[in-house]
Amino acid sequence: MAKNRSSASPGAPRRVRRSSSVPGTYRGFSLQANRFLFHLMQADLDSTVSLEAFEDVGVQNSSGSRTAEQNKSFLTSNPLADRSAQLWKTLANWFRLASDGTLPPANSKYVLYAHTTAPGQVARLLNDAIDDASALAALSSIRAHLRYPDGLSDSTSVRDDMLTVLNAPPGVFVAVTPRISIICGSLAGVDELKSLFTSQIIGPESVDETIQWSQGWIKERIDKQISQNQPCYITKREFHDALITYVRHHDRISILKSIAGTPDHTEVQLELAFRKYVRQLQCIALDEDSILSAVNDYLRAVVDRTRWSEEGHISSNALDALADELVATWRNKTRRVALTHATLPEEHRGQLLYTDCIEHSASLDGLSTPPHFIRGSWQVLSDDLAVGWHPRYSEILTVATGVSAGTSVDTHQSQGPNS
Repeated sequence: MAKNRSSASPGAPRRVRRSSSVPGTYRGFSLQANRFLFHLMQADLDSTVSLEAFEDVGVQNSSGSRTAEQNKSFLTSNPLADRSAQLWKTLANWFRLASDGTLPPANSKYVLYAHTTAPGQVARLLNDAIDDASALAALSSIRAHLRYPDGLSDSTSVRDDMLTVLNAPPGVFVAVTPRISIICGSLAGVDELKSLFTSQIIGPESVDETIQWSQGWIKERIDKQISQNQPCYITKREFHDALITYVRHHDRISILKSIAGTPDHTEVQLELAFRKYVRQLQCIALDEDSILSAVNDYLRAVVDRTRWSEEGHISSNALDALADELVATWRNKTRRVALTHATLPEEHRGQLLYTDCIEHSASLDGLSTPPHFIRGSWQVLSDDLAVGWHPRYSEILTVATGVSAGTSVDTHQSQGPNS
């Protein structure tokens, strides 16, 4: 018997019927990954974020408290409709896990994230319940709205899930319900990511690139754990350190913007009274306005250095490298001034050296800095007597303070940009 011929002409590519479930499946994976990243960004440093461990996306902090988030990315149906199978399956699962102690209400939060602009009355009532009284009121309203018990659902499985929730012991219902949050979000969770990244340490021109890098970083670690048949966990601290390193080397426009304001009068007066860098400037007879400018540079640099360090924008190694660069620059400029202006008075040579140094530009770990930061860094080195302006600054300051160059005796503790 002859074989049946294909209806297509010879050599024509055969049309393959594509599964309509592929885009939806991928959309679900994409939403989970983006919500995973969202929680990594929001979690505190001691938290761990998980994938498909105790929920679609889970967060556990050092005290043991958990956030269990279920993600819904359906387009053909509303997962927050009053009789939605997805809604009641999620709620029933939470109530079971709360009852068996897997997700005890005392230290758990239950989050349902879905893409919809039309949450049903049930979802709204559950989300708005904030205490025992409003939870019981929500239960009564939901039962009446759904015509409990006879009018719940024609689907046996959906009805069973509904009854799991609506027949839960009152103590369990009032414990779980106030800890339920219903989030109506964007389709793939991207809008929330952009808003969150923009509000953090990322310049707006670098947000998309940084999100893409973060997604790739997370995927690489999740894929590795899956390939080793391990649960998917990432600590916030690991992600935070990696993100800070990435941003420090890629977001070069806004990361080191100054946040320091103008120092107040009291701060300035303390600097004038106690600091060795001020004495160094007085040794070369610098005018009062220039000394006040130096004090302002120093104090503003202190504030910026502290904040940048706390937020992880800069490292101690980068600060040490900057100090080494400035000291080497000072040696070269000192030598040049001594050779080319040997006949000038010492104070004038000091002023030339000082002016040349504070006009020097430098970057910090490859990043641009506000001008006052580098000028303030010179004052820090001067305060530590690592550099000096007067040709005999070490001798003069030693006599004045009773210590040798490089030894700090100030009781007014320095916390400058390179300390």
